[in-house]
Amino acid sequence: MSTYRTLAMFSFLILTFPLSLIAAEGGLRTITVRGEHTVEVAPDYVDMEFSIFEQRNTAERAKAQVDERVIAVLTALSELPIPDADISMGGISVAPVFEYDRNENEELNGYLVTRTITITLRDFELYEPLAAKLVDAGVGELESLQSGVDDENQYKHAALEAAARDAKVRAEAIAAGLGVSLGLPVEVGENRLRPLANFQQRVNNYGNIEEVVVTGSFIRNRQLPPLFVPENIEVEGTVWVVFELLSN
Repeated sequence: MSTYRTLAMFSFLILTFPLSLIAAEGGLRTITVRGEHTVEVAPDYVDMEFSIFEQRNTAERAKAQVDERVIAVLTALSELPIPDADISMGGISVAPVFEYDRNENEELNGYLVTRTITITLRDFELYEPLAAKLVDAGVGELESLQSGVDDENQYKHAALEAAARDAKVRAEAIAAGLGVSLGLPVEVGENRLRPLANFQQRVNNYGNIEEVVVTGSFIRNRQLPPLFVPENIEVEGTVWVVFELLSN
């Protein structure tokens, strides 16, 4: 009699057990998609970086020559409408220069003094007269020419938002082809997602968890064309999304 009551009670629990919990223990049916979007933005400025360096027998003489050339550059820049805030100078670097003879014996051959100057150019029409003045001041080449925008996050967020919409559109198309419905997103990541089993374990342990980890990659043009024409900056957004699949 006791065994019969136990079996009856067990059967009752199976029949009345919540179906959603049984489905959860059986695992979610999901689809993982990638969404992408690129935003093109006109640059707000260009950072022009160059170095002034001299090698002399003593560090003092090399530094004096560098200081003289820096003054010449700053004097040339003062003739153009470039704000002082857009001109920055790095610290002075002093390094000994060695030579080696045939027997690989080391011999001091003077000192190299270097100072880096960065100009933030916002009026691109000033590029050619600026380059001419730099050449007259003894600057032979630019080490880098990098475009940028004042508010990168604004465009990164726009690219990521559009990438998320792209991921949803792709997931809906796949779900329609499979004859199922698309549920809510259960996990989002910028590059590589955690295994879904780990996500389900976190849900079981902590309840409903939302986690978003996304970034935007920023691509800049670093080439120095003979006639400078700033190209648009590409701001890329990529997201990976796991959606739940539902039966129709």
